[in-house]
Amino acid sequence: MTHRLSYAVEHGITPEDSVIMHKCDNILCVNPEHLELGDARKNVDDRDRKGRKATGDRSGSRTKPESLKRGEAHGMSKFTDAEVLEIRRRFDAKEVRVKDLVRETGVDRTALSRIVHRHAWKHLP
Repeated sequence: MTHRLSYAVEHGITPEDSVIMHKCDNILCVNPEHLELGDARKNVDDRDRKGRKATGDRSGSRTKPESLKRGEAHGMSKFTDAEVLEIRRRFDAKEVRVKDLVRETGVDRTALSRIVHRHAWKHLP
């Protein structure tokens, strides 16, 4: 936040919802000549125009996969890893259909379909 203070000393107080953007693209820079006032939209557009959006091999999911919460470790998870494996086993063995699982679990059909077809919970076999 020192860049925000530097900008304020040079240009005056800035609105709370504003963003101080670095024209030099050095996030540690506090030179007021390298800083400009913007908003969230302008900041995103600037990032995209300069090719700084982390996608593909530069995305956080690839550079720091250990930081992603997967499966039961994710706060929104409805199942444990063991339950997902059992759901898949039963589905693969044709013991149940997706609509049976919906009735049993109360979980959305789309979510269960993604689980049994391995589009979700990909970290499990």
